[in-house]
Amino acid sequence: MLTACLEYLLEDENTEVIIVTGKPPCEEVQKKLWELISHSSKPVIANFLIPMQVPELPNLYYVRSLSETAFFACKKAGIEVKTAKLAEDFPLPKLRGPYLRGLYSGGTLCQEAIQVYLDNFGCEPFNNVTDQAFFRLTDGWQTKENSIIDLGADEFTIGRPHPMIDYSLRLQKLAQEANDPKVGIILLDVVLGFGAHPNPAEELVPALQKLPADLVVVCHLLGTDGDPQNRQKQKKELEQAGAYVFTSHHSACEFVCQCLRLYRSAKC
Repeated sequence: MLTACLEYLLEDENTEVIIVTGKPPCEEVQKKLWELISHSSKPVIANFLIPMQVPELPNLYYVRSLSETAFFACKKAGIEVKTAKLAEDFPLPKLRGPYLRGLYSGGTLCQEAIQVYLDNFGCEPFNNVTDQAFFRLTDGWQTKENSIIDLGADEFTIGRPHPMIDYSLRLQKLAQEANDPKVGIILLDVVLGFGAHPNPAEELVPALQKLPADLVVVCHLLGTDGDPQNRQKQKKELEQAGAYVFTSHHSACEFVCQCLRLYRSAKC
């Protein structure tokens, strides 16, 4: 499917710049992708969320974050973009406990959060999507230490709507994690757009207001001003409920890692 889509876009006269992103494809698919790109002059920005050896092609740009992906695509298309809010814009809060819990509805965002944590600390957090047995959570409800989970995985979505639409499962998990005094910071993605919840803040704000005051919550707000949920309204309401809100996912993850590093250095 991925190679068929790429082949179509490479041949489409109305497509000027292509983004290829997602979880890492198998080696056979990678080879096919690079081959297709090598026969075109059209700019292709690729991001599979992990360090990867790619061929040196004049029209291929491999990047590591979703923010970079969007930036390079806009640059190649001649579109001016505003800089997203960076981690340095917020002072680092003091954490009540040593551990992170990431509660994701988006699998690609979850994968990027795991990679940013790995880049910062040299090991993965415990999670329910890894192929490394040591870090694999066999039950996503039973998180431990530093954990990031994809609530869109099969174990959570069989027989129920996707968590981008139905927030009930994530609200349950949010309350569960907040009850653990060793959890110092929680990271959430809030996805806007068609096919997502029509008003995420309506669900999240009451839940955030019930959380312990010393628990830090970081939200990545994924969307545009053209989305039906009204991004600025969502952002304002989440911030008023006490959340740190970022429009750059990579920056949100870096902010979380900085908070964890500060806590750990203070305990040394």
